[in-house]
Amino acid sequence: MDELNTPWEDTAPESVIPTVVSRRQFKMQLAIAGFSTQVNAWISAQPELVQIAFNESGSFNRTDEMLVLGFDALGFTVEQVDQFFTAASRI
Repeated sequence: MDELNTPWEDTAPESVIPTVVSRRQFKMQLAIAGFSTQVNAWISAQPELVQIAFNESGSFNRTDEMLVLGFDALGFTVEQVDQFFTAASRI
């Protein structure tokens, strides 16, 4: 009997980039990746509302405007942000 050739046999599932991670996951991933000092220095130089958002948020949304600006200011590429959120979601 010939095997059935289904269209999904040779395809790996697409990885889904998380859009939201918890505060704990985000901050632990900063530490694991060695970015805590750099990020904290950048945050401390920002307006009070950005500092409050960073320090008091229960979760971090990848598309949040302040977060996007922060990653951009620190030189992260879109791919690096994707990798960061993927790694953080696994903590």
